Amino acid sequence: MFTGFAKVFGELCLITVAFGALSITVVRDGRGLLALSIAVCAGLALHRSALGFLPPLLLVWAMWLRGHGASGAWRRPGTLAALALPPLTLAFMLPRIPAAIASTDRHHFARDGSDLPHVLGAAFQGIHILDLGNLLLLLSPLALAAPALSALLAPSLARRTETIVLPALLVPFVGLLLFVHPRQGQFRDWDVFTAAGVAVSLVTAWLVGETLRGSSRNAWLAAAVVLGSLAPSVQWLMHNHDVKRGVARVEAYIAGPPMREAEERAQLHNFLGLRHEAWDELEAAAESYARAAELAPSPRILMEWAMAESSRGQLTAAQQILRKLVLRAPDMLLAWSELARVSYMLRDTTECRRAAQGALRIRPDLPQPRDLLERLSGAGGADGAPRR
Repeated sequence: MFTGFAKVFGELCLITVAFGALSITVVRDGRGLLALSIAVCAGLALHRSALGFLPPLLLVWAMWLRGHGASGAWRRPGTLAALALPPLTLAFMLPRIPAAIASTDRHHFARDGSDLPHVLGAAFQGIHILDLGNLLLLLSPLALAAPALSALLAPSLARRTETIVLPALLVPFVGLLLFVHPRQGQFRDWDVFTAAGVAVSLVTAWLVGETLRGSSRNAWLAAAVVLGSLAPSVQWLMHNHDVKRGVARVEAYIAGPPMREAEERAQLHNFLGLRHEAWDELEAAAESYARAAELAPSPRILMEWAMAESSRGQLTAAQQILRKLVLRAPDMLLAWSELARVSYMLRDTTECRRAAQGALRIRPDLPQPRDLLERLSGAGGADGAPRR
């Protein structure tokens, strides 16, 4: 599902799998400590969400020291390198992480505020929990079986290393599920949660494997398990491959039930506008931008709406939107420049001159508004129309 997706979450999925497998090898057999540290370092270098690997890494180190460190293995060069690499990588990356969290991530913790009550309230909001359940089934279709299998296998797994290591990997990423709220809807930013989905799948796969290994009579269930994972995954890929069905899903998500917050619906209408523009469906694009602007008239959305109206030849509508926009964002250079261009095409010389001068106040060396003013100064004004 990451084909052509220019983000690092695909790599984080692989690192999550590597962490789960290597950590079990480290604790059980005492091998793979350096490889585990390299995997964690790669995650830290790729994305700040890899900080979630640090608590289970500390646990794995503690379990390794308890089971294999007494023999002096911790003095070996490879072991010392394994213990030193994650702190060094963290020290190198740490100065960049707070800035990214402050500028980007804080908007995803809670829409109504970043203080603790708002963050906790958003984390345990009913609609959010419902969304997480749907998301979890998308990312890990057999996850519903994990609680029942855990209860069934509890007596035999109590002293197994996997019983400690794999849930320890799961806990930080489940916390991520609770406290992160993608502003563009989970169906668009589902990639943020894929590492959590992999962690859940690792635990589920381990429980399923132990269940089948414990009873040869149940071996035939392996085929059902494979198909139970494969079928919804193939269905999801087919669904995403069909553009019209994908758009219909977005529209259904917006329409509800449940009804989403105005800001989220505005972002999704804006997304639909971008999609319709890419398919040259200009009328549908303008309609989507109009709905987005009605819900959240931000300067960016208003600008995109005006551009869509202009692209489909509705210059008067574009001019009206741009007039509102320059009042709302008087320092927005693109809005002034576009208002000057649209007004010139409408032969509204007065508005064209005002907008061009507004653009030049922000950036005196901008060529387009200066050129328009020179044309207006010539005989006939805009395209031969009388100047007024």
